[in-house]
Amino acid sequence: MRALLLFVAASYSAGVVGALFIRPNIGGWYFALRRPSWSPPRWVFRAAWTVLYAVAGLAAWLVWRSTAAGRESALVLFGLQWLLNALWPAFFFGLRRFDWALLESAALWLATLATLCAFGAVSVAAGALMAPYLVWATVATALNYSYWSLNK
Repeated sequence: MRALLLFVAASYSAGVVGALFIRPNIGGWYFALRRPSWSPPRWVFRAAWTVLYAVAGLAAWLVWRSTAAGRESALVLFGLQWLLNALWPAFFFGLRRFDWALLESAALWLATLATLCAFGAVSVAAGALMAPYLVWATVATALNYSYWSLNK
């Protein structure tokens, strides 16, 4: 049980790192941006990431517990997508570079897809648990593109 809590906490730490860039930089400039009509309200982001970090931590724990081949490389991919997730707010909110954030978001999407596939090869349940994360990464990348194109 302790290991599960550590994996979930590690997963949430990406959000904590991201918040270091979001909180001090989400002032008036962000609210003055042109938004896509389909942009979700702020509370949706909090709710989605709260669930997704927990589920991703659970998925990583399932892979860690497995004795299947490929578990180590799957966890390395998980670490890569964690790093990309943690860094995205630095580009979008910290540097206000929507173009760089978009490139980083595309890299995050690819890393998340690779993680899902690697997790699925080790544990079908772990792979399935990463599917909502990939869906949200898809929405986030499309949203990042919309912000970039509307606010060039």
